[in-house]
Amino acid sequence: MVGHYSGFVSIWSVDHHHKKLIFIEKIDLRNPNPVNPFNAHAMYGMCILKEKGPDASVICGSDDGYISIVEVHTRKTVSQTVFNPDAQRGINSISVFRNKLLVANCSVGMNDKNLWYFDIDLETSEISYRDSMNLLIDKNRIQSFNFDVEWGEYSSGLCWFAGTEEGVLWMGKANEKLELIGYESLSESSIGAALAFTNRPGRLAAAIHNIDQFSTGSE
Repeated sequence: MVGHYSGFVSIWSVDHHHKKLIFIEKIDLRNPNPVNPFNAHAMYGMCILKEKGPDASVICGSDDGYISIVEVHTRKTVSQTVFNPDAQRGINSISVFRNKLLVANCSVGMNDKNLWYFDIDLETSEISYRDSMNLLIDKNRIQSFNFDVEWGEYSSGLCWFAGTEEGVLWMGKANEKLELIGYESLSESSIGAALAFTNRPGRLAAAIHNIDQFSTGSE
């Protein structure tokens, strides 16, 4: 499945014998009332929610504010939720761990937040808000982009990482609520990092212009 700038996703199958992709269908996931003022619908975030079986599904995060869950085999959109009805910007990234969902966006104003935490009911596909926080050092900034968010693991268990436009890498936990562990400046420039995590052993890569690699302590 591929997310597109237009707000559509396309589904493809793989012909391994002939080594080619075969287009199956496109699905319109656009929010008719985008949360952003630009009428943008770019599909920036996409994760596997259920990997196998007849109800295999993906979850998508759009610049228009929609969190959408789509079943791969039926091509049915089973859930669409606006992550924040009061948002002024859309979704930049999402990350899923089992039934836990993190959403990264751009906060506008001091009362907004740029990291959101949700529960997903895997039976009904209902998405429920749990908590949010604004990852920001300079409190005088009018807005702050959270470019990427990733679930990870460190020596004490499950954690999350986020890269914001101040050139900062953030780390925290999410149980009942979001909890901040700390942050570190990547010091390349004031722009957010793209993140990737792998386990056994735990390694986090943060890329702006260069790639910084961190050992997280998980084995």
